[in-house]
Amino acid sequence: MKIKILLAFSWGHQFPNPGLSNEIMAQEIIKIKNNFDYVIAQFEIGQALETHGVILEYVIGEPGKYINTYEVATAFAKWAKNKGIDTAQADIGIMCHQTHWKGCKLVLKKRNIQASRIQVFVPYDPNSHQWYTRGPLRAFISKILHGVGYFLRDEI
Repeated sequence: MKIKILLAFSWGHQFPNPGLSNEIMAQEIIKIKNNFDYVIAQFEIGQALETHGVILEYVIGEPGKYINTYEVATAFAKWAKNKGIDTAQADIGIMCHQTHWKGCKLVLKKRNIQASRIQVFVPYDPNSHQWYTRGPLRAFISKILHGVGYFLRDEI
C-alpha cells in the first residue's frame, strides 16, 4: 500500500498571523488529514493548524522568513529521504491556492515529484503582506516575474 502524504504550500501571509488563504487551507486540511499518513505544511499553514490544536510532524520554514516554492519542495524531498520514503512510490496530494498550482507542478517536476492537487477553493487574501497574493491580476503579473527568476535559477 502506498504511503499517502499531504503537502501544503502557503499563499501569502499577514505576519505574524497566517493570513486568510492559509487559514482556509488549514480548515480544509483538518477535514481530510486523517486520510493521510503524513501531513507536511509550509510554516503559515502549520501555524494556522496549531491554533486549531493540530500539530504536524514537520513544518517547513520559520516565522517571518520567506522561502519560495522550490525551497519548500526541496525541504519536503529532504524530509522524505530522511524518513526513507521514496516519493516516486508515494501518493502525494498538494494543498495550494489554485493559482499557485501550475508553478507548484513545475517545481515538483524539477524535483522529480509526482503529485496531484486537492481540489479546494482558496480565496485570495486582499490583506496579504505579499502583493502578488492579493488578487488574480497581481498573481498573473507575479507568475511572469517570478517565473523568470525560477527559470534563471534552474528551479523549474
